Amino acid sequence: MLYADRCVARPLPPTNDSRPMMKSILIHRCVLLSFAALSLVMVTSVGVGLAQESGSSNVVRIESGWIRVAVVDNDAYPPRHNTGYNGVSELQLRIDDRNLFVADYSGLNLEHFFNGDARTYRWHVFEPRQAPMKLLRLSKQMVELTQDRTEHLPIRSRVVYEVQDDAIGMTYYGTPLENVWDRHGLLGVFFASYIQAPEDLSIQFIGRSREGRGNQTPRWIKHLPTEHGAAANHRPAGSTCLLLAPLAAH
Repeated sequence: MLYADRCVARPLPPTNDSRPMMKSILIHRCVLLSFAALSLVMVTSVGVGLAQESGSSNVVRIESGWIRVAVVDNDAYPPRHNTGYNGVSELQLRIDDRNLFVADYSGLNLEHFFNGDARTYRWHVFEPRQAPMKLLRLSKQMVELTQDRTEHLPIRSRVVYEVQDDAIGMTYYGTPLENVWDRHGLLGVFFASYIQAPEDLSIQFIGRSREGRGNQTPRWIKHLPTEHGAAANHRPAGSTCLLLAPLAAH
């Protein structure tokens, strides 16, 4: 399957806390859309393209009454944003100039494609962050980010970001140019958000221990690896998938 994810990223609303900066981003109202693997996803452009920002063709700024947002392609821009990170490079509340995402990186960043094929592990894991992208302003509150394809996976991508009040709406459109998921019948599209100083670095999900490893009853599991990427894979119950990276112990 080819998956398109439509989500809204929203700063948590102000509280009585004396610190004006919100500490985390709430991702909500996510709807998972699926397309048949052999179908071509046809996308009609939204709105009329306008000229890019003068003097900075790789970053476009949009804003609402609540938030200010900068959307970037894979190129760097001063003073801190690094090459190889796309999406929302700056997310600020109007009442606070601090960036809710890490300034060197970005949020809602098109990071990774995967199809379960072992040969892909020999490729660059972050192909969407390496291939060229184009930015186009669609309106004062909407920006389009496009990518013709990556080096090995022939997927044409289009990501639309739109600010509405205190939210960022993100819609991903993927157009498969060839059938590159015939072995396992799937194609995964992975977005990453590098959040500034999150209170909790763990992931939490409903799961159960593997047979012989503990409790088989489905329950909430909280997992915090000792280092980035260590024991970071969690297979669903009944999975027969063979993974090259080590599984978490539970």
